[in-house]
Amino acid sequence: MSAGDLLLVVLAVVILKERLVRIEWAGVLLTVLGAVALALEAEDSKTLSFGGTRLVVLLACAVLAGCAMLWANRRSRRPEVLLALVVGLCFGAGSVLTKALTVESSVPGQSVVSWAILLNPLLLAVVLANVLGLVLLQAAFQRGRASVIVPLQLAMANGITVLAGIAIFGEHITTLRAGGIVLIVGGTALLHLKSSSAQKGPA
Repeated sequence: MSAGDLLLVVLAVVILKERLVRIEWAGVLLTVLGAVALALEAEDSKTLSFGGTRLVVLLACAVLAGCAMLWANRRSRRPEVLLALVVGLCFGAGSVLTKALTVESSVPGQSVVSWAILLNPLLLAVVLANVLGLVLLQAAFQRGRASVIVPLQLAMANGITVLAGIAIFGEHITTLRAGGIVLIVGGTALLHLKSSSAQKGPA
């Protein structure tokens, strides 16, 4: 996923002629490196159950945070930034719900893919989260640069997924995972910054 997002940024610069200042390139690089670091720690962890109450609380917090950012975005000078973060919230929630659906549908010795999964209400939630994310992603692309939007939504989606892994599915944080999270947070912070010369130049 990180490689695909990096490719998207490169294509946005080459084909769409978007321009990034050095600090934004640094933010993109840190964000992608952080996501790669998290991917390297994708060890095989067997989750037998998950905390349903904690899942609901996390999703409720994500919804409230998303609504607050959309509200604040009405007066923002860079509307694509907050929209990208809300997109990441949606895609992150979709990933968490997919994990919950997988855990709930897992039966020892039986494939997760079955017709019964179509009747699980979690599947509808997964679809809704991802459709909303796609709609808001299109809105973000209409208001700003893909080379900034893509890394921001990636950082938020990864952050939500990692947080859920710890709080809901009982996964643990290793040094490499912690480093990946720090890189993503740092990269996201750099993408929020913009030099005064970049603000005066063409978008």
